[in-house]
Amino acid sequence: MSCSSLVFRLRDGGSLSSVQTHVSVLGLRHRTALVFCTSAFQESAGIDDVLVVGGGIAGASTGLAMHKLGLKVRVLEQSPSLRISGAALGVWTNGWRALEFLEVADNLREKFTPLSGHVELRGVDRRMLLESLTNALPADILLYDSHVVKVHRKRGCYPQAELKDGSLLQAKVIVGCDGIGSVVAKNLGLKEAHYAGYMGIRGVAMFPEGYTLKSVLSQSIGNGVRMGRFPLDSSRVYWFLVFNHPPDKVRDPSLVKEEALRLIQGWPEQLVEIVKRSPVESLSRAAISDRWMWPWSLWKLHQCGVTVAGDAMHPVTPNLAQGGCTAMEDAVLLARILSNAFNKLKERRLSVNEEMEQIDHALGGYVAQRQKRMLGIAVKANLIGKVFQTEGDFFASVRNALLPRVIRADAFVTSTLYDVRGLV
Repeated sequence: MSCSSLVFRLRDGGSLSSVQTHVSVLGLRHRTALVFCTSAFQESAGIDDVLVVGGGIAGASTGLAMHKLGLKVRVLEQSPSLRISGAALGVWTNGWRALEFLEVADNLREKFTPLSGHVELRGVDRRMLLESLTNALPADILLYDSHVVKVHRKRGCYPQAELKDGSLLQAKVIVGCDGIGSVVAKNLGLKEAHYAGYMGIRGVAMFPEGYTLKSVLSQSIGNGVRMGRFPLDSSRVYWFLVFNHPPDKVRDPSLVKEEALRLIQGWPEQLVEIVKRSPVESLSRAAISDRWMWPWSLWKLHQCGVTVAGDAMHPVTPNLAQGGCTAMEDAVLLARILSNAFNKLKERRLSVNEEMEQIDHALGGYVAQRQKRMLGIAVKANLIGKVFQTEGDFFASVRNALLPRVIRADAFVTSTLYDVRGLV
């Protein structure tokens, strides 16, 4: 199979502490859960401000941002230890600005090669990014083995997260950062993400002797198949392979590697060598899906103190490399909005019902800002993917002739100049 190459060189362009007045009983399959409400004034010092569901990049960023702004927060991760999916990600200028707010940017910058251009782009190892975020959290904030199976919400009441062991945790706000298959998103009534028509394989190639790949993001595009790559540092190259295919699962990493090599058979030897040099443990394979944030669906994204962030809120196709960056934007913006709201609440003595009305108003502001940002990114990324994944010799040849004129580096750059730090 033949392929054509594009090189993008970037340029400017708890518990309630007071007497309950009434209790609502929700019947569950295995047990009875109690949603506590009160119309009386109360002190809520024993209740967390925020519970974050999910301890990945979105969840750890959200927990850290909340902590830095003085909110009482806990992050609930269902696995027994740090869990990583995917090999690496591109972090653009907007992502680095969020990491600067979280005070972990400088240490990460030292470890990864900057790609050429007038905007900042570096490939970052996912494990190192997640470790930097979680290591900055106090030990009692991130709770492993905390598998949330359901969220209970009732207007005028604090929401509760029900764990797999049957225990209940209560907070003023619950944020679902639990990925594309989010339990919290399903609780809010969000539709499942829509399959884009193609699969993605990701990996990291090892070159202990050193590698001299140019410091640029490059993509080679074939007939319904494309491969991108860029260096992480002097000895590691991150790569991704996207191919048209019905959605399915291949769990054996050795079979994933065989599939990748088969897809690029006949391509330049440099690309084949990158795949061959990739340990199977670095490989991941997943369906590519997205969900667009239409304005008329915003009411579903925040209900009774419950909202979502990252892929749980706005899964996007990876064609603009913005999934991780925009998840970190979510974290910073939501933390700033809730910090401002809670500081105002401290100045007033409100009932739970009145307090939740103010919190829901704040969450509405967060959702509205993210909708304005994310709908455009999702649509643009989806359309670029459709162009890149063109099949058929005739249409592929037309695409190859027009692509350098139609899709320029600016298409990628314009989405990266966003600065969440100045927003409220």
